[in-house]
Amino acid sequence: MRFRLVTFAVCALAMNAASLFAAAPAAEFVQTGVYHSPQTPGYTAWCKLWRTRDGHLRLAFQQVTGPVENWEKRQNVTIILESTDEAKSWKKIREVPARTSAASAADKIYAAPGSSAFCGHGLAVLPDGTLVTGLWASGQDKSGYIQRSVDDGATWSAPIYFLNPDEYKAYPTEIRRLRDGRLILVAGVVRQADVKTSRWLLKEFFESRDDGKTWSHIWTMPAETGLCEESDLAELDNGDLLFVHRAEHYNGQNYLTSDRLQNVFRRNGDKWDVQPVAKAPFPHSGFPELLKARDGTILHVGTDGVWQTADDGKHWSKLDVPGSPYYPQATQLKDGRILIVGHVGGDDEYGKVDQSIVQQTFRIAPASDKPVK
Repeated sequence: MRFRLVTFAVCALAMNAASLFAAAPAAEFVQTGVYHSPQTPGYTAWCKLWRTRDGHLRLAFQQVTGPVENWEKRQNVTIILESTDEAKSWKKIREVPARTSAASAADKIYAAPGSSAFCGHGLAVLPDGTLVTGLWASGQDKSGYIQRSVDDGATWSAPIYFLNPDEYKAYPTEIRRLRDGRLILVAGVVRQADVKTSRWLLKEFFESRDDGKTWSHIWTMPAETGLCEESDLAELDNGDLLFVHRAEHYNGQNYLTSDRLQNVFRRNGDKWDVQPVAKAPFPHSGFPELLKARDGTILHVGTDGVWQTADDGKHWSKLDVPGSPYYPQATQLKDGRILIVGHVGGDDEYGKVDQSIVQQTFRIAPASDKPVK
């Protein structure tokens, strides 16, 4: 595999594109609070949502408390909530300390994913309950890596590097499990020699056929197509993969703009044929979140709104519901409603905004009733 010269930056937020289609129907929309920090203004952010092997919902996020000015006295923990009644109520079950100090004099904002002791952006749950997650480099780590837990996150495996950490610094962001058991990983990558001078990341795709123990490279998005470590995917009924990409565009090292792109990975025997990348019809809005509902509908969830496709991404329409909270996570509840969780606020400097964790629920129309435009 070959990499181009790249540089790292946290993707910038841009939300100024208008909706292209008329709103599609949705029903029973409700937004409620889930959690607030014990102090105000609160700092709670970067949610991860999954189901346990017994079907319960779990929700993890970062919480920082302590003085605004003296960062060395702050406490950074991962809060883990559980719901046994399909998000009607949540109960705190664990509080996991950060891997390292959450902040430094030069790092006033982010508590995750680098500092999380539990999970980063990506988290896949295997049928036996094993957790597979991706973490960013922290402390003395040379690069981001994969970890596995067979005891519900109480302990974790040694780091599993999907690229040589002496050559590349990687930022894993999304892990999804396919019906055939394969795991798909999205990550940003930069050469170690370029880490201190670079300003953007190549977007890379990997797969694992042994539950996250080893990984192989699938594709590198060309730098001229788009950069940034964030993408998500949904598996189609025929086994193909629909991707939506958060893409940054540069002129040399100068940032120009961000937008949404999409493409399909088509199954070709045991391999993937990567199809051309095209612009998606919805505006750029933070980390992409895709959810395939049980009726086959695929949702794209963002702070600008929720979009749906009933024909595998060929056409999209916008649902008549508000935009999501920041960096959303979505799943479908047992009664068919869609659940979205995320945090109030954005990339906020600690102490400036009163953040909290909120959830949204609503119903979508059956696929047969959806407009195709």
